[in-house]
Formats: sequence, C-alpha cells, structure tokens
Amino acid sequence: MAKKVGFKSSSRSRRKRERKKVGIKKKEFRFHGYTIEEVQKLTIDELLPLLPSRIRRTLKRGLTPAQNKLLQDIRNNKEGNIIKTHCRDMVILPEFIGHNIQIHDGKEFQRVSIQPQMIGHYLGEFALTRKKVKHTGPGVGATRSSKFMPLKWWKMPKYGIEADPEKSAKAYGFEIHCSPKDSMNIAYALKGMEIKKAKELLEDVINMKKPIPAIFHKRKRAHQKGIGSGSFPKKAAKNILKILENAENNAEYKGFDVDNMKISHISAYRGRKIKGIMPRAHGRATDKNEITTNIEVVIEEVE
Repeated sequence: MAKKVGFKSSSRSRRKRERKKVGIKKKEFRFHGYTIEEVQKLTIDELLPLLPSRIRRTLKRGLTPAQNKLLQDIRNNKEGNIIKTHCRDMVILPEFIGHNIQIHDGKEFQRVSIQPQMIGHYLGEFALTRKKVKHTGPGVGATRSSKFMPLKWWKMPKYGIEADPEKSAKAYGFEIHCSPKDSMNIAYALKGMEIKKAKELLEDVINMKKPIPAIFHKRKRAHQKGIGSGSFPKKAAKNILKILENAENNAEYKGFDVDNMKISHISAYRGRKIKGIMPRAHGRATDKNEITTNIEVVIEEVE
C-alpha cells in the first residue's frame, strides 16, 4: 500500500506555532528602578529622595500621634486583618503594600487594597468624599416647552375637582410668570362660558377692546365704562388662552366635539415664589421676588 504523503506547512504557520510556545512575561513593577522587595528594605531617609517634594516635606516634619499609631498597627498586623483609620492625610509607604485598609470618607469606611503603584500618595486620594453627580431630565418649568402640565403626563398635579375622564378634558399651567390677582379675575369671568366665546373674550382683552371686571383685589383699580373696577390684564390673558387651547387639543385627541364644550372648572392660585434681590447703594440689597401662578382648566361637553 502506498504511503500517504502530507503537505508541508508554510513558514508563516510555523512562525505562528513558535510564537505561541513563547510565554509572555508580565512586566515587573519597579519604583524608580527598585523592585518591590528592594523598596520595602529601604529606610525612610533612603526613600525620601525617590518621593515628590510635597510628600518629602510632609515626612520630614514627622508623623502625628494618629499617623504613628496607624503605622504601628500595620507593622503589627501579620495575620492580614482589615485596619480602620480616619487618617486620610497619611502617606502610603512601602510597608503598606498588600494590606487592606478601611479609610473613612466622612460618612462611612471604604475598603482599599494597597498596591505598589500607590506609594507616595495619600490614603484620602483613594476614598473620595464626593459622589459623581447624575442629572435627570429637566423639571417642569425648566424650559418654555415644559410649562404646561399635559405635556408632562408623568407629573400630573391634583386638580381642585374630580372630573369624569370620559366626559371631560384637562389642562394645567404650572408656575406661570403672570399676576395671580389678574388670573383670578379672568378665571371668575370665564367659568361656565363656552370655549369659542371664552377665546374671543381673551383675544379682546389682549387687543384692549374689552376689560375684565375686578371682582377680587379691586382696590386702586381704574373704573371702566359699564362694569366698574376693571383692567386689561394682557399677560395673564395670553397665558390662560394658551392653557385653554391646550385643553381644547386634549379634548380633540379624546374625540370630543370641541365646538360643543364649555369651561366647567377654572381656577388660578399662587405658585412658587422665586426669590431675587435688587442691589442698592452702600452694599445694601432689597428683596425682588417674582410670584408665579398655577392655573387649572377642566372643559366638558354640553348635553
């Protein structure tokens, strides 16, 4: 029977096989040319020239009683027990290598295993006192687009009334920058009005064609023809018109007949006070706070 002759392997594959046989040696750590064993045998005076200037000055001044106690505890710790300490300003010496130390960070102890690369650093560098700040998404009112609460469905507020969701639609204005007094008077005028008529009234107020009667907070208000105390609160009217349109869009999304709906509930009340100051002469300051307004609207179909 004829002998089976195999193919010879290429020189490239032979080189690959030879490379696999050679083990990759891990690079040994050296501290300024010294091995770990050689560094651990050095005295503090011999170690000083190898350390940074700041650490040299610290060690030349001498150790505090608390630092001396920690050093003695590490020298006496032959069993590898965990050592607790509050000495965050203690310099890591070669004797510390291999020990587990719990360093206090102001609130709790953090366990740190001392490695050769830590020589010449402070213990406090490896137990941070501050955590990384993680920010969530912007809150309601942080941007102009997030002022109206129906867009933020995960933070819906509590309304003043409990309306049937199958017959009504809602909208909420959160911390609107307008007068709460003017908003209360507008809310009183709009309650029970049809959507179309309410929008026409608000547009007339913005264009200064029709005034809003001052039912609340009417002291020192100008008298308007035919209604008594009243005014043209343009800023509050613009914001309430936006909220009313928002409620109208919600009703349309639910499938209601928007032309056959009225305002069953509308309420305005003071929101958060944004604190501020006005600098004055001679280093003084006067409070200049901004009052915000919360406005809620509920609309229902007319039967």
